[in-house]
Amino acid sequence: MHRWYRAEHYARRVELIRERLPSAAIGADVIAGFPGETDSEHAETVAFIERLPLSYLHVFSFSQRPGTRAADLPNQVPPPVVKSRARELRTLGEQKAQEFRRSQLGRVLRVLTLRQSEQSPETTPAISSNYMQLQLRRKLPSNEWVNVLIAERENKIVGEIEDVVTATTV
Repeated sequence: MHRWYRAEHYARRVELIRERLPSAAIGADVIAGFPGETDSEHAETVAFIERLPLSYLHVFSFSQRPGTRAADLPNQVPPPVVKSRARELRTLGEQKAQEFRRSQLGRVLRVLTLRQSEQSPETTPAISSNYMQLQLRRKLPSNEWVNVLIAERENKIVGEIEDVVTATTV
């Protein structure tokens, strides 16, 4: 794709972020099935992602868009192969996300409450500064800061409320 950087340059940047900000959520965008991508190159991509401390992936399946350079490139990857590769990368992304969430167990994080869902009226969705989305087992208004302990309950990662932060304590 004519990027100016190489994989090892990218890997070092990700590792530096992890060293300096151990609880940072680090994501990556990945295109599956770009024209010319071979089976071995796809396997290299998977192995590369597996060894990086990534927290989540945004996986895109390549699709030809008329008028773009990529649409006219040779060695287009067949759509079923693109779909299979994207599925494999999404599964890896889910594993990475779960590993990241587990790495946060026992930490106290400040989260921002979000608008309640009608499907779960007794819980409040929230998001942390490192993009962890959690359900709080209490009904709270949206846009409240809450300190939560990241815990595991019934095989789910949840935020146990430590205290609600008021505007005067922020």
